[in-house]
Amino acid sequence: MNRSIVVTWNTLAVAVILGITGCGGSTENSVAAPPANPPTAEEIAAQSQAYAAQEKEMRERDRRD
Repeated sequence: MNRSIVVTWNTLAVAVILGITGCGGSTENSVAAPPANPPTAEEIAAQSQAYAAQEKEMRERDRRD
């Protein structure tokens, strides 16, 4: 077999393995893994309300300036 074909197949094999498992080499480090502690709906709603309050305060401050 031609040497360049062997190198190509080896490179392709490494690319497939890294592509399947991610750069960490295992499925634990995969981007597709769900978050360990996802926020609840109440936490998301509280963050949204806090963000809206900050935006309102900034708009009012900009109007005064």
